[in-house]
Amino acid sequence: MYGGPVRRVARKVRLFLLALLLSGILGALGLGFAGYHAYQVGAAVSEYATAGSLYRAETAAIHQLSDMEKAFYRFLLDGNSSNLTLMERDKESVEQLAQQDAGLRADKLLQEMVAKAQGWYSQVQPLVEQRKNLPAGQGLSEEFLTEFRRASPDLNLISYEMKTESAYRQALEGVELEKQRRLGVLLTSLTAAILLIILAFASASAALRHVGGL
Repeated sequence: MYGGPVRRVARKVRLFLLALLLSGILGALGLGFAGYHAYQVGAAVSEYATAGSLYRAETAAIHQLSDMEKAFYRFLLDGNSSNLTLMERDKESVEQLAQQDAGLRADKLLQEMVAKAQGWYSQVQPLVEQRKNLPAGQGLSEEFLTEFRRASPDLNLISYEMKTESAYRQALEGVELEKQRRLGVLLTSLTAAILLIILAFASASAALRHVGGL
């Protein structure tokens, strides 16, 4: 007598239980996916520190190059060999800085600065040797000045300053875009997971109501 209604209720219960199972599984997956992207958001934020560290290293290298150039010019003016020691020290400082860790070794701009410093250092050696042959404290000869103008040793520091600033801005913009993208995916995942969990509770409540009606 009650077989038909009972079977219909049982089918509905099975459907609600199936919906409960599927929504529960998908909700758990959604939470896991959201957790993964939450981690990725944190990783993206940490890239701010990485970009800042690289920027500081590049800026420090530019300062060292500037000091190296100044030491060279001081040597040309006064012939004091202690300036050559400072020049060599600054060149080595840039080289060591560029090898401190894998990130700095992989930075093309920093390695370009090192190559520039080494090339410049080799370029000025003939001028250094010529200046050594002139009496210290004596004015530079016209012949020496002509040779200096011909060589035109220049580290092009302004160009490196501009490149460093541009690279830093681009890095920050890239990190910000990635962070926003990850946040969007995170919020979408959380919203979907919450909706699925609500659906699971609704399915469970409906199943319990139909079971109570048997």
